[in-house]
Amino acid sequence: MINGMTHSEMIAALKARGIEGPKAEQAVARKVATEHRQSPTIPQETRETVTLPLTLTIPWSCLVSDNRRYSATVRGNKPLLVLSTDYRDAKNKIEGYARRAVAEKGPTLEPVEVTAKVYLPDHRRHDISNFAKICHDSLEGIVFRDDNQITKLTWEKAGRDVDHPRAEIVISRYVVSALLHNT
Repeated sequence: MINGMTHSEMIAALKARGIEGPKAEQAVARKVATEHRQSPTIPQETRETVTLPLTLTIPWSCLVSDNRRYSATVRGNKPLLVLSTDYRDAKNKIEGYARRAVAEKGPTLEPVEVTAKVYLPDHRRHDISNFAKICHDSLEGIVFRDDNQITKLTWEKAGRDVDHPRAEIVISRYVVSALLHNT
């Protein structure tokens, strides 16, 4: 129940405003997901924020390429792009890792720096920048409020680890260099 309304009551209210069924369901699903990210007992604005720097290790199985983000489907006569099942499942797993790491703390509101080292499973060609989007979107609302707070970003290939391929992501406060202020 959100704002005193059940899931079906919220959908019915949106339909009464002229919003089509699938769009109403998507809007309610987004609202439920947003509410789920927030602490049920402490308002997000008054919660202690996450302690930075924070290091997360994301297994290779969760690093779904941005090239596999959407799958095409047809609803009625309209072609639609929807999040692929693999991408959605991986995003949920990364969110779980992040929630466990921050415990009950709220997301930081400060500018952040993200540094990631990716350990590849093999010698094949991998475009590591395609893994960044799923990680940044998954951390949004948990580690930082919005991924537009990422002020400095570094993703690098750190080598090969056949036994434990992964991304090691460090989120820290962004600190402007003193050199920039002295010029």
